[in-house]
Amino acid sequence: MILAVTALAALVPSALLAWYFHSRDHRPEPARAVWGSFGLGVLAILPVLLVDWPIAAALEQLGPSPLTGTAEAFLVAAIPEEFFKFAVLFWYARRRRWFDEPMDGMVYGVIVSLGFATLENLLYSLQGGLGVALMRALLSVPGHAFWGAIMGYFVALAHFGPPSGRRRRIAQALFWPMLLHGVYDAPVLTLKHFAEGPTPSEEVQAILLSLLAVSVATIVVSAVVGVKMVRRMRFAQRVALARQGLLPATIPVPSPVPPRVAAIAAMWPAAAVATDDEPARTISLPPPASRPLAWVLLFLGGLLLVGGALMTAGLIAGLAGGSDLDAAGAAVGAVLFCALPLGVGFWLFRRGLRRLPRRTRATLPPPGLGPPPPEAPGPPRRVPDPTA
Repeated sequence: MILAVTALAALVPSALLAWYFHSRDHRPEPARAVWGSFGLGVLAILPVLLVDWPIAAALEQLGPSPLTGTAEAFLVAAIPEEFFKFAVLFWYARRRRWFDEPMDGMVYGVIVSLGFATLENLLYSLQGGLGVALMRALLSVPGHAFWGAIMGYFVALAHFGPPSGRRRRIAQALFWPMLLHGVYDAPVLTLKHFAEGPTPSEEVQAILLSLLAVSVATIVVSAVVGVKMVRRMRFAQRVALARQGLLPATIPVPSPVPPRVAAIAAMWPAAAVATDDEPARTISLPPPASRPLAWVLLFLGGLLLVGGALMTAGLIAGLAGGSDLDAAGAAVGAVLFCALPLGVGFWLFRRGLRRLPRRTRATLPPPGLGPPPPEAPGPPRRVPDPTA
């Protein structure tokens, strides 16, 4: 029973985060593309293990110290993991025909990262137990998702933007996720090294525990930056689709458009033409939004989904182990503690996702009128760099 509950606690957070980021796209990606990228993200753990093994063996000879924990955080975890996730995103997802707009970079960056994080989280959770699963569900898995979003943001700008800044943006796609990942892991791995060695003094223990605040702060910073980038990219997608006459009038576009958003929207290619084996992707129509209500619905829905999944696993394990529950009691328990929380949680989470976009007071001209009229001739203007 504990094993099944732990496995569910390790898997459900990845599913909810993938659902959240995938829903931010006005033109959702094909299922086969999402699953293919997710699967390659899972397989990326194999080359990471091959690279990690000799480095970890060498670091073990140094003994427990903050320097060893920091070195392991960057050389064993952050750098190889983020590099191989980048490899899947850059050399596989980016080269597919469905990678046809900048928003796709963030979607696939998150999907690839969650594929890797799902297997890693499952392995660590089965080894460390339910406590490890819950801690990683709150910190590590969201961290991987937001680092993937940041990576995908810069990969998209490198792919669709001007060639002049391509190398710099590729470097940013690697540097920032590696830095945030390493800073998050350094205190955690330092604590792990000291836990496996002789018991340190109370002063050292207090210092080590205080370092955990650095890990939590890193996840908070990653979340703030990642959500900000998603909102900016989604805004640019609205502007670009509206200018192409592809955005329904029910989806408003704020005005004026900030310079960074305008710079990204200018990179947007013309809409891809559907083929016989790949139909045109639809544009989602969000209801009237309330951002505070959306986050409340997301939190409550996620809580109910996790709780319902854990109760379902517990009920199944109890029945399989010969529980004394009769058929009527099992049926009532399944409805009240399993089906009801799962159904309500699914509904709340879905409503929260659909209410995240915020309505604004101004819109662009109605779709169908074509792009805005050209400006009068004048001196050339410098296009803002969205990464500045």
